[in-house]
Amino acid sequence: MPKQKLFWIYLVVLHLLLALLVTRTDAYQMLLRYFGVPPAEGSEYQRNVLAFQLRQQPFIPKNSVHLLGDSHIQGLYLNDFCPNAVNLGIGGDTTSGLLARLPYYSSIQSASAVVLLIGYNDLPYRSNVQIIAQYQQLLAQFPSQTKKLLVAIPPPASTFTNFEVAQRVQQLNVELKKLAEGSSQLEFIAGTWQTVPVDAADKLLLTDGIHLAESGYGVIRSQLRQLLAKECHE
Repeated sequence: MPKQKLFWIYLVVLHLLLALLVTRTDAYQMLLRYFGVPPAEGSEYQRNVLAFQLRQQPFIPKNSVHLLGDSHIQGLYLNDFCPNAVNLGIGGDTTSGLLARLPYYSSIQSASAVVLLIGYNDLPYRSNVQIIAQYQQLLAQFPSQTKKLLVAIPPPASTFTNFEVAQRVQQLNVELKKLAEGSSQLEFIAGTWQTVPVDAADKLLLTDGIHLAESGYGVIRSQLRQLLAKECHE
């Protein structure tokens, strides 16, 4: 191919990339995903949600039940049986993100219970060993008298194409269960993990095969209702 033609092709491709970067604010992240590079942790959306949550902090009463985690927690509603539940979940968050924002939640120090579900979004960034270590750091931030509940990460659908991710979620839940069993201050909640047959478990998820449907949340809610009977109140 003549050098002049290659030069013009190069210019056209370069201008197309520049146009994409100008017209799409998420173009850089799109390119990273295309080449298999995980995006940087944290996003403008997560920072905005955190800002909204921090505005609520002065008005959160003592002895509230705090829900902490990613989108699995953000979609969890308990207020029909637990009026003092406070949802501090942020979609897309990781254990590192939660560790960074936790000190800003002053209400944590007077919480009666903490429900923790996070880790799925960590998978592109760190090993399971590192994720468990992050969990241990998180748990160390909560007052000793606060009840602490670890919820298993919902397994992806059986049709999920990334077998490695599904396998890592399975192993993470095993390690989280061991972590809870090794401490008198922790309780493990299986949620949708190993509590229903595999074919039925898929029906507990949305069509993306990752996020919980209302039926999936119903499984977790029924378990929390029993374990938080003393902590939930008007």
